[in-house]
Amino acid sequence: MATLDLKSFLSSTARKAPAAEQAAQRKLLNEEAKANWGDPRWHKEQAALIAESVDFGLTNPGVFTGPLRFHNLNAEDKLIHRERRGLKVYASAPGGYVDESTITTDSFEAPRSPLAWHVVATEDDMLADYATQLS
Repeated sequence: MATLDLKSFLSSTARKAPAAEQAAQRKLLNEEAKANWGDPRWHKEQAALIAESVDFGLTNPGVFTGPLRFHNLNAEDKLIHRERRGLKVYASAPGGYVDESTITTDSFEAPRSPLAWHVVATEDDMLADYATQLS
């Protein structure tokens, strides 16, 4: 039986490999999971590889592109967030009255937020499709 290491699978998923390639890798990874599920050493290796991938993602901001914004701060740095609100736009006729807008500025210091998660999945779910459960 051919095996696929988790690191290769995760990197192919991250680089958005072609669907056929991902399907083949998913199949190999599922077979490997079924064959090694009872081996505590295999579980530790998988956990280490997942932790390495997550750590890579959190230390390389280019990995999380899109709607999420990250700020890497030193221990003594503070992130101050300022928001201006209150500007209202009205349709009006030439020479018509325009209601007033009151602009306010709110600011707050963003607290440090360590990341944590707790994932719950049954053994049956993991053995049914390990590769999909990873995501």
